Formats: sequence, structure tokens, C-alpha cells
Amino acid sequence: MFGFRAGGGEQMTVLIYGDGGFHIFSRKRILTLPVVGAVSTFWNVNINSSGLSPTTSATLGLPATGFPVSTNTVMSASGSNFTRDQSSVGASPTNRHTESLRINWPRSGYTYRNEGLNVATQSTPPGTTSYSEFVNLNLRGMGLNAVVVNKLSTTPTGTPGFTFSVNK
Repeated sequence: MFGFRAGGGEQMTVLIYGDGGFHIFSRKRILTLPVVGAVSTFWNVNINSSGLSPTTSATLGLPATGFPVSTNTVMSASGSNFTRDQSSVGASPTNRHTESLRINWPRSGYTYRNEGLNVATQSTPPGTTSYSEFVNLNLRGMGLNAVVVNKLSTTPTGTPGFTFSVNK
């Protein structure tokens, strides 16, 4: 068990098991909608169900070396839902699409994105992209988001996985 305290005083605990499983604990909170026009930039580190980080998988949009920079721009916000423009630069293929998310669902403090398809006219090459369902927990003050992803690849047989989003 490891305890962490961010510079602002926020605390979290990570419990790691012998079989590689882990739990992350953070104080409960209620999220507020992001401001329209807000921009966040981050790197994603993906971990598949075998505990590996498939950094060369084209289906994840990851380059052979390093991690692409992803950027989200909030386009609209109302009630408990918001829409954002998501783009990944340095990925192959380049991916840019719009997606809708819901805050404080399935529990307070979490963000949820349903699986979906989007016509990605800004992507290279252009076409339809699919994205997987996820549940995101922002670890306050840590610069990290812990994300459980339904399918790490967008293929019908994609396996579940885990992603850490690291704020840039």
C-alpha cells in the first residue's frame, strides 16, 4: 500500500496485489461541468488485460516510440453532459472526432463516455472512427486520470484495459 499527497494537499492511496491487480483510492467529490472552450492536453499510457502497454499498436493510435499528445476542447456543456473535440497528434493514423461525456456517472466524481462512432473529417485519413466506452476517475491534485476502458482497441474483439492519462 502506498500513500501519496499532492502539493495542494490532496491525498490518494494505491493498493497493489501480488497478482498485479490494484486499487486506487481518492476522496469522494462532485464534479462540475467544464467551461465551454476549456482545453486540456495529456498523454495516455494504456495497459491491456495482460498487464502490458501496447505502445506500437496502430489500433490504439500510438506511434512506435513515445506517446502521442492528445488535446480536448470543450464544445458545449449542459446539465450533466458535455461535448468535446478530441484530437491526437503524433498518432498514426491522426485521430480527431467529437464525443459526448457525462459527469458524476456511474458515481459522483466519475466521468463516463459511451461507445460510439463518429465521422472524423479532420482525421488522416478521413473516415469513420469508433471509440470505446470508458469510466474515468480524476485523481485530484495528482495530474493523473485513472480510466477503465471497455476495449483498448476499437475492433469488435478488443479486450478491456486500463489507461492512465497524464496531464501535460
